[in-house]
Amino acid sequence: MNHWQILGIDPTSDLAELKKAYRIALKAHHPEDDPEGFKQVRAAYEALLSKLSTPQPISIDLSSLEASQPINNATESISSESYTAYLQQMNDPASRFNMAQWRAWEEQLRWQTIDVQSQVSQQVREDILARPWLPGELIALLWEACDWDELYSGSQEELELADYLKRRSAIQSGSDFVALSQLPDSAQKAVYQFINPIIRALDNGEIRVLHYWLLQSTCVPWCDDDAFNVLILKACNAIQWYPPIIESWLPTLVTDERLERYTTEQLEVLGTAALYMRNIDIIIDVCTNLINKQSYGLAADLLYQTALSAQNNDLTLLTGYLLQQWTPLPTAHWRCLYQINPLHNEEPSAVLPQSWLYRQLTERTDNDFRHYLDFKDHTDFIGVVTQSLWAEKYGSLVWQRTQLAELQALSEHVSAFEQLIAYLAFCWCEQSVIRQESFSTSLAEKLYRYETDELLSSPLLTQEELDALTAEQWGECLMRHPLIPDHWMEQLLAGNCIDIPTLNDLNLTPRWAYETLYYRISETRHQLSSVYLSKPFSGVFRWLLVYHSSCDEQIGISGQECLTQLAALPEEQQTGPLGELANSFSYQGVERVAYLGEQVSNSSQFLMKLLVENTLLQQQREHDIQTLQELAAQHRPEAYAMLALRYRYSQLELAIFYYNLLRINVTNTPIYSFLLTTLNNCLVSEANKKEWIKETYDLGEYNAYALYLNEDMTHIPQIDEIGNRIPNDDAKRFHHPIGYLLSTLIHGLPEQGYSLAPIFNLRKQTSESYSEEEQQAINLGIGLVNQRLEERFTNEVKEKRLKKLGRSSLLATCGLFTLLWFGLFDATLGNQPLFSTANLVSILMMTFAQLGLTIKICRAMPLKSEKRLYQITVWPLYLLAMGFGSSWIAGLTCVIHFGQTWRIRSAYANQRWNNRIINKGKIDINSLLKIPFIKVEK
Repeated sequence: MNHWQILGIDPTSDLAELKKAYRIALKAHHPEDDPEGFKQVRAAYEALLSKLSTPQPISIDLSSLEASQPINNATESISSESYTAYLQQMNDPASRFNMAQWRAWEEQLRWQTIDVQSQVSQQVREDILARPWLPGELIALLWEACDWDELYSGSQEELELADYLKRRSAIQSGSDFVALSQLPDSAQKAVYQFINPIIRALDNGEIRVLHYWLLQSTCVPWCDDDAFNVLILKACNAIQWYPPIIESWLPTLVTDERLERYTTEQLEVLGTAALYMRNIDIIIDVCTNLINKQSYGLAADLLYQTALSAQNNDLTLLTGYLLQQWTPLPTAHWRCLYQINPLHNEEPSAVLPQSWLYRQLTERTDNDFRHYLDFKDHTDFIGVVTQSLWAEKYGSLVWQRTQLAELQALSEHVSAFEQLIAYLAFCWCEQSVIRQESFSTSLAEKLYRYETDELLSSPLLTQEELDALTAEQWGECLMRHPLIPDHWMEQLLAGNCIDIPTLNDLNLTPRWAYETLYYRISETRHQLSSVYLSKPFSGVFRWLLVYHSSCDEQIGISGQECLTQLAALPEEQQTGPLGELANSFSYQGVERVAYLGEQVSNSSQFLMKLLVENTLLQQQREHDIQTLQELAAQHRPEAYAMLALRYRYSQLELAIFYYNLLRINVTNTPIYSFLLTTLNNCLVSEANKKEWIKETYDLGEYNAYALYLNEDMTHIPQIDEIGNRIPNDDAKRFHHPIGYLLSTLIHGLPEQGYSLAPIFNLRKQTSESYSEEEQQAINLGIGLVNQRLEERFTNEVKEKRLKKLGRSSLLATCGLFTLLWFGLFDATLGNQPLFSTANLVSILMMTFAQLGLTIKICRAMPLKSEKRLYQITVWPLYLLAMGFGSSWIAGLTCVIHFGQTWRIRSAYANQRWNNRIINKGKIDINSLLKIPFIKVEK
């Protein structure tokens, strides 16, 4: 095995590679563990080193003692020369920190034998130990030159020495040593004896040590070195203490020449010092250079800290938003800065830009703007910058480019500090524009026609443009440009570039953009051009923008204010959707809902329907319960909708009741169809949470109330199915009786009549502590039933076909029947043979009397279930009484006749009206029941 194989490398002339192989081999053959292997490795290394150093081999007779003595002398001479060269450079203050010379010395040392290198290494090490003030950069260089890694393979003492030198090499001053080399020896020593403890304290975070060290009376020669200067400032920053001399010295550190050569870390230290000393000029200089070095996050942080310390909330919000883009902070940080919250202002409309910025920082979902028209009253500095930031997040490409130009123009009218903020915002917005343009240059050129009437006639998208964006990227692009031409939308749908699931996953903002895109994707028959009746006019794009975004009336400026920014609507458009929209803005509150319901009831425009829904959502938040109930008492459909929206989470029973009243009253009004579907989905979701949705129902149980959420109204229980069914305790309180009212209103009044018995039971349960809201709902339902009865009664009065029914006459008939039975029939039956003619005649008479009485009572009973129950009870008893001749059974039969007559509570039955209704000439269910409804406060 030759020397190269022993060291484990291929033959080479690179001395550094040979030395590296030797180190690795020494770790594998430690002198204490493998002395023989160590000797082989040492011999191979020395032989190869000698071969590379001296190309001509020298023959030496090792057996001669005289020959060995000159070799030792030569080694000592060579090592003495290397060490002398070391001392000459180390003792010369001008060349002590000349790293180029040290590397040349290292190169010369590498060509020496291993003995020479070992001896020089030991001598240098002893000298370095005697100079504890030397900087870490020089220690690290000498560590590599002298191979002090070998100390880790030595004794415990050498291991500790290696750790000590390693710690010293870690104390890096960061200096370029140019200015330091101009100082004399004692001055260099003094400088490093002063700054080395500072470096260690900063590295270890020992603030108390820094404070103690900097407050000592120390005379240190000043070194005009960038690293030295920044280190002093960094130490002062750490303890936030600056002697007066530092304040006067700081401006000399920010000359143009120095600022250009500072690193970003050094500029950060300078900026922090200027911030603590409130030197705004230096802060501006430092931030400018940070921006020039593209350290936007550091610049934003420094500007934010400056604005925060100046207690300027507007600029704090702006700089905080920019900081959050480049260097995000936890949301909790911003929520704890309650003093910058602008929402406590007495006039919220005056602080909309600040409000939006604050909500973005605190991750609130609320928005204050829909489009650029909403910024018309915010032309100050914060308004312009906020508009640019909003446009970067949600705006079209052309809007973003317009805002970039406005940001550049701001520099002529604002302070130097505000100029920096505007420029920083410009950098952020420009990066966003460049990113969007990078997807497809030709598509970007077409999108720059957005917000102009020309876009609506733009040429078709090319296949390359369609493939340039992914589905998610198309979703973001459409969020910014929801009013793209119809032929573009057809292309995107045909190419599967966008669909509803992708749209839902993106959680697009603003909301109107999402809703517009959702409907344009799901309802392809809806064409954007149909809004302006296929007759484009100048300024049509802005009209389309207001039309599509006016659904969120509570966001941005009012629709009426938007109209003032638009060109006049042409006469031919006055009767179209745009004209209807313009007129609707002149109405306020629920009156606007009523107007929309009347004017666009047959509109095919989805957005008109959506406008009604969003207006209702807004109004139900602005009106109190009492006002809405008063409107509902006037049978206003919009009031029913608002009450359903109000109660959908808190009292689902009431929400279902008002939802059904709405669909009963607007079944033939397409404008409410979308709203009904939305409400139904919401209420079904809540019913699922309450576990009301079942596969089968018992109409007497509380969960049967969920049947009234069935969109197919023919599946809702009929009146006769409910009848006089006795509900269980849970359903008895509200669900069952209110369900009876709803079934009556949904299916209409049956021809056979209407029973008031369930309502009587409802009114009688005054001990159940109905809430005021429930009382209002019950009264409203009974009032609607009363109205339906009154309409029928009025029609029959006009047609002069009134027939009476009265409980008093029925009771009298029952009395006559009883007298006939016990006065005539029992006497005949007792005095005559069983099959005598007199008895047969009496039985026949009583049977006809029973039949007549049963028919008369059934005519007063409107419900089939009641009739059936009555008949299957009274006729078997009658036959038993006849068969056994039992007076007891006969008496029970008469009691049933009386009892059933007493239980009859009909407004009308079989075209016969209650005689009290006929006598008064009007319907009043409460007076018919004769039970006052007692309001019980909870």
